[in-house]
Parts: sequence; structure tokens; C-alpha cells
Amino acid sequence: MLSRLPSCFRLPALLVLLALGGALLARPTQAQVQRPDETPNPDDVPRATGAYAIEDARVVVAPGDTLEGATVVVRDGLIEAVGRDVDAPYDAAAVEEATGVEEDDSLVVHAGFISGLSHAGIPQSGSSEEEPDVKRPGAPPPEVAGLQADRSARALLDPEENTLEDLRAAGFTAAHTVPRSGMLPGQGAVIQLAGDSPSGMVLRESASVFAQFEGAGRVYPATDMAVIATVRQLLREAARRQALGERYEEAPQDLPRPRYDDLHAALSPVLAGDKPMFFFTDGALGLHRATRLHEELGFPLAMAGLQQSFAATETLTEIQSEGDAETADVPLFLSLALPEEPDDAPDATPDTARADSVRPGAVSGAVADTTQPDSVGVGQDTTKAVSPQAPGSPFIRDYRTRSYEDTDGERENLLARRGLFAERYYANAATLEDAGLQFGFSTKEADAGDIHANLRKMIEYGLSEEDALAALTTDAARLLGLSRRLGTVEEGKIANLVVTDGALFEEDTAIRHVFVDGEPFEYSAEPAGGSEGEAPPAEGVNPAGTWEIEISAPGGTQTGTLTLEGAPGNLSGTIVTRGEEQTLEDVELSGSDLSFEFDGGQVGILSVTATIEGDTMEGLVTVPGYGGVALEGTRISGPE
Repeated sequence: MLSRLPSCFRLPALLVLLALGGALLARPTQAQVQRPDETPNPDDVPRATGAYAIEDARVVVAPGDTLEGATVVVRDGLIEAVGRDVDAPYDAAAVEEATGVEEDDSLVVHAGFISGLSHAGIPQSGSSEEEPDVKRPGAPPPEVAGLQADRSARALLDPEENTLEDLRAAGFTAAHTVPRSGMLPGQGAVIQLAGDSPSGMVLRESASVFAQFEGAGRVYPATDMAVIATVRQLLREAARRQALGERYEEAPQDLPRPRYDDLHAALSPVLAGDKPMFFFTDGALGLHRATRLHEELGFPLAMAGLQQSFAATETLTEIQSEGDAETADVPLFLSLALPEEPDDAPDATPDTARADSVRPGAVSGAVADTTQPDSVGVGQDTTKAVSPQAPGSPFIRDYRTRSYEDTDGERENLLARRGLFAERYYANAATLEDAGLQFGFSTKEADAGDIHANLRKMIEYGLSEEDALAALTTDAARLLGLSRRLGTVEEGKIANLVVTDGALFEEDTAIRHVFVDGEPFEYSAEPAGGSEGEAPPAEGVNPAGTWEIEISAPGGTQTGTLTLEGAPGNLSGTIVTRGEEQTLEDVELSGSDLSFEFDGGQVGILSVTATIEGDTMEGLVTVPGYGGVALEGTRISGPE
């Protein structure tokens, strides 16, 4: 907690602090920041001091550079001093070791984490029930086609948006945030993850033009190839308009005045090399397509997502080698979202589940080694095949078995290969590290509560702890051009700090304090990866009954019925949307927060989190590959 001043000032300081209550703390996040119920509204009460001191701490100045028993002084949003011989100023509120920290341990101070790509602070916009009436689907209005490169993330920022609190609790203090939806949703901004207004949060207002391979549904561009063609067309047309504008400036009396267009004008800095086009793509194919556009059109490129970049390290190495020693030519930000480990995959090794490890005749065109008996066990490599697929490819077009006797064996082999393929995702960061690539991390599509568990998984599969910390701090700052302001715990830099009660990547370590722009947030003693159990239900909260729900899906608002049965701790239920009923899985109530999953058909497993207040609920439905969409519900009957 934050303690009071030295002894000679304690009496007046005590009176001030008693009067202000918790005013030294920022507005709390629910169930994370501790504040007495009687605390006055912090927006109405001035702070007693803008200075804080973290004493006798282990200070990780930068990855590989640690000071033991050091003091960090924060004043008015900046790091004023760092060192072993630094004395805490008389007017600084001390950040004490939190309750539960072992006596032999001290607090550990790190630079605040930086997300290279995020939707932090950008609200999820609802969709109208009716699709827009487009008279020419082949040439729709730009906003319908998803062409909004002139739209600014700053204009969309909401300081109260939930993801800001969630990411802060995970240790993130700054992010490159971008608008949502469409192939060119708008311009990204680098922001601080706290503040009373958008203008107070923005570090760099126009940092990028965000792009993704997201079609526009029933109008052009609806496919990835159409998106690629549209990018080409837009950039070439922007270059033509720019050339006309330059000619007009030289001789305005001889030429008609060029028409100004917001969309093409927003792309001019990309053409000039002053701003990157920042592509988000999960798959290796999208990565190659974005790279090809970069090479063809010559615009500055940055990429995020990259969950299958293990299949394209050679391409990434080539484009990053074009840069200099200080910054990569193409900044990369690896997703912190990971697939769940398949619980039905048997133990396997690369030799027992590799792509060509199938029985004789199982691969079309295979040349089998017929010296092996038919009843070989799963995992024995009985096929020496020439396959149309690349060596080691996870995809085989034809998995037909010779008879029903082989069915169980083939199933076991496929499940084992699925488990191994998931492991390639876990080892992806280590693969990039081994290839000598510079990268940071992206929190887009990552659940903030899973981030630290996913980091530990990456470390388990080969990523070094030092490089993991660098990707969160120094490398992220360098790739975003922010090294002079962020990324290390040094005098003069912005006071973005994460204070833990132990080694950062240990499972039982908790984040206890986060500073954003010098503003402190205090957290309870819960490990950074989240608690294992559920919080007890809030008093009077019982979600049982029938609910009418509305989901603001991309194609319009969808209505449905949610039915919940049982009692807190033993809940089950169903959901009906579009006339189809699905059974709910993993139904949990923690406090007043309800969560469950259900099968969304072609879009995959949908995850729902909602907060219940009386007979209403509000929350999000997380859609794989898209993000969150708003959910609202009203109870129409029950509980019994």
C-alpha cells in the first residue's frame, strides 16, 4: 500500500490522508483495486502529492540489467531518480511491500509493458438491425466497404472502456491502439492506458494506417483477393492524386484545381514513407500477401498477429534484414493469444505423428514400403512416400484408410498431429528468437486474463525470459519508435512501471502496483495469471431463469433466448439464436460475473462474459478471429 511521509511530517500528513481517503489511488478496477467503501470520488478530491518512492526494491532497469536494493522516485509523471544511493524525498508517498510478500523478498520494478497492436480504449460499435441499402454492391460507399483510413483512433477513444482496465491489471501501460472493423479501419495511435480524456492519453496521434484481410461481406471487397486489389488501387490512386497536387502547386494558373479526398489524403504519409501500413494477419498466407504488397508498392510495413509465422521465418528474416541495427525495417508484433492445448491428443513425438506417418495407401499417390505388416501400431513410420505436400506439411489431402481396422489408428495419429501442431504455436516465439528476428507482442484478440499464462507457455517452449521481457518493453518501444520515452526504468523517462511481488514469470507472482504516466494503481495479491478458483457469488446474484438477449453482431443485431438452470456453483443451460439451440459449456458465476461458452457453428466456439445486475446483464461475446461484440440481456422469468 502507499504509506505516509517521514516521521517529522507524519501528523499533518496523516490528517491530510485521512481527509482524502484513497485519493492517492486512481479510480479502481473492479475486484482488483482495494479502496474503502467510504472513499470519496477521486475526481472531486485533489491529490496530496505527485511524488512516489519505491524503496529497497529489485529494479529491472532493462532486460539483463538489474539493481538490487534500489529506490525509484516518481514525480509528476516522470522517473525522477533510480539507484542504490537514492534517498526518498520528504514529500514522496512510499510504495510499501504489499501484504503477503515474503520477508526475504522485495518488490520488483519493471518498465511498463507495451502492446504493439490493440483495440484498447476503442469501444465495440453496435450494428444496425438492417444492412445498408447499397445500390451498387460492386462500388459501395467507402464506409460500407470498410475503407476508413481517414478515421482516427484518437477520435474514438473512451477513457472508461473496459479493455484499458483489463490490460493495466496485466501490466500493460501503453499500447498502439487501432479502430475496429473493415479492411482499412483507420489510423492507429500510441496511447497511455489511463487518463481522463483522449487528449491526455495520446502519446502519438497518427502512428499508422491499420489494415487487415477482412472483407466487406456482401459488397466489394468481399474476399482476400479483392482486399489486395483494393489496396493496390487505393495506393496507386493516392500517388496519382499526390502527383497532380504537386504539379498544381507549381503552376496553379495552368491546371484545374485537384479534388481533395479524405481517404486518399490519409494514405499520402504512407506513400511518403512517414507512416507504416500496419497489417494484422494470423495466417502464414496473409503474412506472405502483406509482404508481397510491401515489396510491390514500396510502402513502410509493420505486421502483427503472426500466429503462423513459424512457417515464414525465411521471409521475415529477409524483410527485417533491410533495416539497420537500431530498428527493424518491418516491425513485428506476435500475438499473445494461444490455442488451448487439445485435451484429447495422445502423447506424441514428431516421428510418431508427422505428416507422412500414415499407413500404406493412406496418401494418394504414395509409394508404400510393403515389407511392413498391416497391423502396425500408431506411430510406426510404415510409409516411404512421395507426397504432393511440402515436407513436414501439416496438411494431407487424402487420409483414406484401407479398411475399418485402420480407423482407430488413423484417428489416434490425427489427434497426435493436432497436439503437435498446437505446440508449434507455443514454440512460435522461440522460433522467431532463434531466427534472430526482433519482435514485440500484440494483445489484439488476446484475453488479458490469459496473457501471463501464455507468456509462461512460450517460455516453457523455448523463449528465454530475457527476450520475453524485451518483447514486452525495450524491443516493443524500439519497434514503435518510443525508446527515448518508454521501455526502461531510467531517469527522465515517462513513469510507466509494473511492480510485482516476485520474479515476473513465476506462476505465483502477483502484480501489486502499476504506474501509468505517474498515476498509481494498486492491486490485490492475486497472481498475474489469475486465480485458480472462482470468487463467491455476489450477494443476491442468481442468474437462473430465462433471459431475452441481443447480440450486436457484425451483420446486425441478433436476438435469442438464454436459459440457465441450477444454482451458483452448479449451473447449466442452453442458448437459442436463429432458431438453433446449443448447450452451454463451462458455465461459471464469479461474484456477479457470468461466463460460458457455446458452439457458434462455422465461426467456432463463442465465449461469453457478462455482468449481472438484478434482472439485466451486459457483456461481450468473443468471436474467434474478430474480437468482442456487445451482448445485453433482460430476465423474463425465474429464478424458481
